[in-house]
Amino acid sequence: MFSSSNQVIARLTPANYEAKRAYNDVATRIVDRTPGMSDFLHAAHFMVIKPHLRGQTDAQVVIDGRKGADGTGIDTEARETEAETETEAETETEAETETEAGEPGMPPPDQLRFEGYYKLSFGTPPSIPLLGWFIGIGRWDAKSAKPNGGVDLQLALPRAKYEVAGRHARLFFDKTGSLIIRVVSDRSPVVVLGNDEFTCGQRVITQSRNRISFGRLSYFFEFDTSDEEEYQRNLRKFFRNQLGFQPPAPDLSATPSPWDTKLGDWLVRGTVGKGAFATVSAAKHTITGVAGAAKSFVRTRESHAAIAKEIELLKSLPVHPQILRFWDVQYERQDPWFAGPADDGDERYQFRARPERVAIIYTPFARTTFAEFLPPEPVRLAAFQQVLQGILALHTEGFIHRDIKPSNLGIVSSSPEQIHVVILDYGNSVRAATCDPKPGSVGTIPFLAPEMESTRYDQSVDIWACGIFGLGLFVTKGSLRWQNVVHARGEYDATLVDLQEKSPASVEKLLGQMLAWDPAERISAEFALKHNYTAKAAFESARDSGCSYADMQARCILRKCPLAIWQKQHLLVPEYVGDSGSIVGHFTQVPQLARINYASMTSASLLQGEGPASLYRYFGLITFSSLETAPPPSFHPAHLLGQSAAGVSIFQGCGFKSSPLPSRQSSTR
Repeated sequence: MFSSSNQVIARLTPANYEAKRAYNDVATRIVDRTPGMSDFLHAAHFMVIKPHLRGQTDAQVVIDGRKGADGTGIDTEARETEAETETEAETETEAETETEAGEPGMPPPDQLRFEGYYKLSFGTPPSIPLLGWFIGIGRWDAKSAKPNGGVDLQLALPRAKYEVAGRHARLFFDKTGSLIIRVVSDRSPVVVLGNDEFTCGQRVITQSRNRISFGRLSYFFEFDTSDEEEYQRNLRKFFRNQLGFQPPAPDLSATPSPWDTKLGDWLVRGTVGKGAFATVSAAKHTITGVAGAAKSFVRTRESHAAIAKEIELLKSLPVHPQILRFWDVQYERQDPWFAGPADDGDERYQFRARPERVAIIYTPFARTTFAEFLPPEPVRLAAFQQVLQGILALHTEGFIHRDIKPSNLGIVSSSPEQIHVVILDYGNSVRAATCDPKPGSVGTIPFLAPEMESTRYDQSVDIWACGIFGLGLFVTKGSLRWQNVVHARGEYDATLVDLQEKSPASVEKLLGQMLAWDPAERISAEFALKHNYTAKAAFESARDSGCSYADMQARCILRKCPLAIWQKQHLLVPEYVGDSGSIVGHFTQVPQLARINYASMTSASLLQGEGPASLYRYFGLITFSSLETAPPPSFHPAHLLGQSAAGVSIFQGCGFKSSPLPSRQSSTR
C-alpha cells in the first residue's frame, strides 16, 4: 500500500500489456524530451515513472513529476539511473516498433523501458478541479488543440490506436464526496468498470479495488485506504480550497469498505442511526450519484403490517423540499408479501415464517439531526421556518406526523449563512383528520400535546410539538422545561406567561400561540408562517439569494443549459463547460441584454436545478424554482438580473404573481 503522507487518493496501474506499452511510450516521451519542450509536462505530474528492470522493487527511485535539479520537472538522478541500465538493443527495438502514425508495436514486456502508475492526489489537483481528472490521449491537433491536450492522465501517445478518445472520460468528486467516472466524448467510447460496460453517463466507484478499461487499455484502480482520518481531512480541504463547496458528510464520502452492501442500484454504507425497530444507513445511487438513506427493518409476522403501512405512506407523501422522498424498497427474499413457504413439500411448511430484512431507500440524506447539533443562531430562524413549511405541506395533504422532535428533524446541509432541514421518520404518521388516543404507543412524551393521550386529537398536535422544538431552539438552548406537560401544569403556565409578555413580532410570542393548551386556540402552520417573525425569515432568505419576496423556495436557475443557447443569445459565457454543455464553472462575462425565447429556456432546463449561491449573488441574478403563471412567449434577459434593488419585481415583469422586493444594493459587476 502506498503512503497517505503524499495526499494520495488513488492510483491507476496498467493491467494488460497494451496499457503497459502505452504507459511506457508516454513515459519515454517525457524522459527523452529536450530541455524547454513542454509536451506531456502536465501529464508527468500525475505519473509515477520507474525504470522497467527485472527484479525491480518499489524502493527504487521514481519519476513522478517533481521538479528536478535541471528545472525540467524530471528527477535527473532517476533519469541517469534509467539511462545507465538501458541497453542499446532495447533502444533500437523500441524505435523500430513505433510506427509513423504513432501506433505502438508489441515487443516482449522485458523490452519496455518504463513502468509505473498514474496517481490522483489532493496535493496535485487537476487543471480544472471542478471537473476532475480528464483521461484520454489528448487533443493535440492544431485545429482542436487544448492546453496540455485537454487531459490530465495521458493514457497513450496522440493518434495511438487503442480505441481511446482524445478526452475519453473523467474522474471527479461529486458534492457528496464520492469519486465518479463519467464518459466525456460524444463518440460513445467504451468504459468498463468491473463487469459494467457503458458508453455514456457515469458510475460511482464503489469498491476499494476495481478493474477499469478505456477502449483496449485496462487498469487496476485502487483507493488509498491506509489512513481514513487523514483522507477525510484532505478531502475537506480539497472541497473548500479547490472546489468551493461545503465539505461532504463523512458517512457518504468515506472510501469504499468491504462492509458496504449493494441493494439494487444503491450502495448502502455505514450506520448513521439506530432506533428501537430500525437502523438507518447512508446510501448512494451507483449510477446517478444521488445521496440518500436506507432504513432497514427485520420483518416478522408481527411487524409485517406496520412495515407495509409505512412503505405505502412514504409513497404517498407530498413532494416538498422539507419532506422525505421515497425511492425504492428492497426485500431480502425479493417477495414483498413473504409469510412462509406455500409448498407443503418444503420442510419449513409447518414452521413460523423466517425473519426477513427489508430496506426502504429515500432521499435526501440528513448529515445529522437537531438532537445532535444545534446550528448557529443566524440560521435557526430559517430552520424553524422550514420545519413549519414541511408541517404545512403534510397538513395540506391530510397527514398528521405525530412525532415531531429534534431527533426526527434532519439537517441536510448547514453553514453560518444557510441551512436545509427535512422532516424524518414517518413511522407514526397517519393520513386522517382526527385520531383516537393510544397512550404509550405514539409519539415521544416530552413533545406530546396535553390532549394526545386522553381525547381525540387532530393536526394541531404537530404544531404543539413544533412549538416545543422552537422553545429549545430559541429560549432554553436545547433543554426541556418538562418531561410530561400534563404533570407540570404550573411550570407550563409560568412559561406561557413569559412568552405572551414578549413583543407581538417576537418569536416568543409565536411560540406562545403554538403552545396554547386548548388545541382550538393553537395557531395553524399556515398562519404561523405568516407571523411577523417567520415572515422576516422569508424576506431575509429572498434578499440573500436575490429572488422575489414571493418566492419562498428559491432555487438557482443556471445550472444546466446547452452552451449553444448562451453563445447564440450572447448571454453568460462560461469559462469551463462540462459534459453535454452543462455549465459547471465560473462565468467570465457579465450577461449581455438580448431577447431569448422562454420555450428554449425551459427545454434547455435553464429554469431547473441548483447552483452555487455565491455565483448568483456575485452577478445579482434572480433565482426561482416554480412558476405561478406562464410568462409571455419571449421576454428580456434583463429580467434575470438583480433589478430588485429598484423595487422592480422580475416576476411581475415576466408575468409572475409576486410582490416587489424592497431595495438593496445590487452586486452586479
